[in-house]
Amino acid sequence: MVLTYANLMTLLGYFLDRWSRIELEISMVVLEAEHEIPDDLAKVAGTLEQRLSRWRAAMKEYPDQARIDVIVDQVLKLRDERNLIVHGCAGGNSAPNDGSDPHIRVVIGGWQRPSGKIRLITASELDHYKEVADACWRAIRHPHALNCTLGKGRKFPAVLHGIAPPSCAPLFAIVDRASYLSPSR
Repeated sequence: MVLTYANLMTLLGYFLDRWSRIELEISMVVLEAEHEIPDDLAKVAGTLEQRLSRWRAAMKEYPDQARIDVIVDQVLKLRDERNLIVHGCAGGNSAPNDGSDPHIRVVIGGWQRPSGKIRLITASELDHYKEVADACWRAIRHPHALNCTLGKGRKFPAVLHGIAPPSCAPLFAIVDRASYLSPSR
């Protein structure tokens, strides 16, 4: 994969943008469900776990609660990746001399409690995180729209509805037609 440094940073920016949209969408859904003023985000303050608990309550009528569990799990896993990147980013390399994939470097433990270890997150991984974040963002309001997840080892999507695509697949490949067409809340 050949990238410019700007392309690599664009992938990083897209992932962080999608993460911020997840946070905002959780708050908006909670405010709507609790019949609050949509612009009063202060009413949804708290940890991510607290806000996800309120979101879960807002989604209690959704018929597939197992999907709600998957969404919560994915958001929490994405948060771990986001925190690792945001608190430990140590640059990147879009064209490594050794022929390895373009990557960013992150300090494990972040800059406040560094472990002394560095993790390389490849451009492909960043692209996958961006796709999963986009899927989670859409799924906060429309749970049936979850079509991409972090899999084991966080390299490939997990299986949804018995289909394991090689990368994040289009919505129709993951969600059966009946659940896709069913009305959401």
